[in-house]
Amino acid sequence: MSISLFLKAMGEGGVVTVPPVGEGLARGDEGEVRAIIKAMDAGARAEVAYGAPALVMEVARWAAERLYRACQFLVYREVEAELVRAGCAVACPGAASPEVCYSADLVLRHLGEVYALARGVAREDPLVEGLMALARAWPMSSVGMAEVGRVDVSGFIGHAGLRRLYADRVIEAEDVARLDHPAVVAAVREAVGAFPEIAPGISKAVKKAEGKEMEAKHV
Repeated sequence: MSISLFLKAMGEGGVVTVPPVGEGLARGDEGEVRAIIKAMDAGARAEVAYGAPALVMEVARWAAERLYRACQFLVYREVEAELVRAGCAVACPGAASPEVCYSADLVLRHLGEVYALARGVAREDPLVEGLMALARAWPMSSVGMAEVGRVDVSGFIGHAGLRRLYADRVIEAEDVARLDHPAVVAAVREAVGAFPEIAPGISKAVKKAEGKEMEAKHV
């Protein structure tokens, strides 16, 4: 399965298959890959309140390659550990910003699914480590993943649309660990609004976080 077919199957919720490591990343189908990413962008953009940032194609392409490689490493377990680490650690072609975080998330929003499969095979594994590193680096895409720890949301939290998207994901996943930043707490509180009963667990956690913020101000 080429990377274009991989992206199409993933977007449609179909069965994803990957060839052995070393195959599938040739850019011969680049036009089709870009067309699929643009379609993914159009669908995601329609769901972002207040408008979404601009698409950075090379960042989305990078994210697609990282997830594609991760799936190859998951299937073909004989790959050497150093190759797995190197494949997961390829640097993003852009520094964290609303545009970059949004573009990476078009594909990396599926990171948690791949991580769950990898962790189910072996917890102490270079692929699990690599995916967790991606989860920490791209917090908007890793909401709901366990044991991610403290994350840096500064790359996107200032953008109204992405802030709301992040808050909605935190609420849906009841990921109370993400309530460690005042802007996130405020965004979740705003998203819940006057109906805390729709998310009682996260609403309780928001009140607790706000209480800690008040205590810190008076220290």
